[in-house]
Amino acid sequence: MKKYIRADFLTPLVTALGMVIYGVEALRLSPPVVNGVVQESFFPIIICLFGIPTAISLVVDSLKKIKANGPLPEKDKEEKWRGVKCIILIAVAFFMVLAFDAFGFWFTVPVYVFVAMNLYDDHFGHYLKRIIYSIIISILIYALYVNVFDIRFPSLW
Repeated sequence: MKKYIRADFLTPLVTALGMVIYGVEALRLSPPVVNGVVQESFFPIIICLFGIPTAISLVVDSLKKIKANGPLPEKDKEEKWRGVKCIILIAVAFFMVLAFDAFGFWFTVPVYVFVAMNLYDDHFGHYLKRIIYSIIISILIYALYVNVFDIRFPSLW
């Protein structure tokens, strides 16, 4: 495989394609707004509106670098680990979505936030602090959904 066919190019390309599929599938659920009330497809569409152009701009930047400098040099260990972190977080998000129905908001969202904090923090330890932050962030997300966007989670959760 050529050196330029790497995460610099492939990751944003696959992300953009995945987000297009995600957006199309979200629109198949329902229109984003019905009678002035946001529906379950609204937030995926918002994510796609920001994510797809961002991913495409990263693909274009990578192609510009390749054109200007030739194949990209090999990455060092830290740069490779950043790509692995992204893949791990995407996998955790996938499993969180699958587990959401069984375990509900109050388990899956704090766990996801906790995992993300652990992946992207270079300092080990401080786990109690991260647990507290995960719970606070989850409360803020829940308040945003319920109070601002008027989206009700099933009473079981």
